[in-house]
Amino acid sequence: MSLAENQRFMTYYGQEYAQLDRLQIMTPQEDVQHEWVKAVANPVLWGIPAHYLSEFNDVFANDQVYVDHWQTFMTSCISEWHTAVVWVCDTWRP
Repeated sequence: MSLAENQRFMTYYGQEYAQLDRLQIMTPQEDVQHEWVKAVANPVLWGIPAHYLSEFNDVFANDQVYVDHWQTFMTSCISEWHTAVVWVCDTWRP
């Protein structure tokens, strides 16, 4: 199957309810199995897990990830993590 045919299949091309936007959810969301972990981790970690989960869900919609959106997301994450590590190293230096 060619790349174009696969893309048409994944976006319901030609169907009555075709996917018109990357963020248009076509399949039902799966239930989170460990909801209690999220409920405990968010307050303890100042809402950081909820922030990353929200961004990740925006990038990974309908079990599809587009390269340009993934690269932007990962570049942003790595930049944030690098800044946090540098700040911690500078703060805790003896």
